[in-house]
Amino acid sequence: MPAAVAEQDSLHALAVAHGTYFAPATDNPELPDTAYAATCGSEFGRIAPGNSMKWDTTEPQQGQFSLAKGDVITDFAPDHGQTVRGHTLVRRSRLPGWVTSMPSAQMEAAMTNHIAAVAGHHRGEVAAWDVVNEPFNDDGTFRTSPFCNAMGSGYMATALRTAHPADPDAKLYINDGNTEGLGAKSDAMYSLVRELVAEGVPIDGVGFQGHLAVQYRTAAMSSPKTGADRYLEVGLGSGSLAAGTSTGEIQPRLDKTDRSNFDEADDCSRTTGPTFTDASHVGISVDGDLVWGTEP
Repeated sequence: MPAAVAEQDSLHALAVAHGTYFAPATDNPELPDTAYAATCGSEFGRIAPGNSMKWDTTEPQQGQFSLAKGDVITDFAPDHGQTVRGHTLVRRSRLPGWVTSMPSAQMEAAMTNHIAAVAGHHRGEVAAWDVVNEPFNDDGTFRTSPFCNAMGSGYMATALRTAHPADPDAKLYINDGNTEGLGAKSDAMYSLVRELVAEGVPIDGVGFQGHLAVQYRTAAMSSPKTGADRYLEVGLGSGSLAAGTSTGEIQPRLDKTDRSNFDEADDCSRTTGPTFTDASHVGISVDGDLVWGTEP
């Protein structure tokens, strides 16, 4: 196939034509595969690390940072004309033992130091950060985590306020699953974001980490706009935060092993089609053999 045709037909080119991005989660174990790396580098405009920027990798011992694996991602991306979504700075899981056993009085200092160090190391290399990941239970209550236990729900505002000066040009997100539709969890996220925006906390979008596995045919896959569109009302993507802010991402996961009943045209179009009031404010990501994690 001629190079010009291949470039025109890449997933990245098709996404850009619709005003958004389409990108994979990848990581160090996959990139040495030459064929994989070639596809990853040519088909997508943004990449996100699966695990190499999470806390257990980046700060396995307190104050001792190991950032080389994240550097592999931030080195690969510009070599292939891509941007990077950083994932993730604060999450309840994949934490080293020293974090989970830390006295509550020391937690805020440890968290802010970690964010400043990791985001600061990648300053200017990352287009967007999932600053806080998966803060809610499905019933809308806050998940138990060392951070919430020590600081209450205010840890999220502290995390966002710390990330902004560390990497001031990056967009900052809170990311969670099962929030793309309407329900207790999405109501809780919506209320949180309204409060953060009202308080002037630097937040640029919400990641709808849908985990919408196609075998479950979830209702949210049919109408994710019901949860996504209302964020436009609180200032995300409407210009009250900063030029170019965006509402978030949708992550339909095509991760099932048996794809015998997977209808590519139908299942993909449910979450990648023009189903939003303003599609330019919503990016699409897909999880599976190669792809996961994007935002516009």
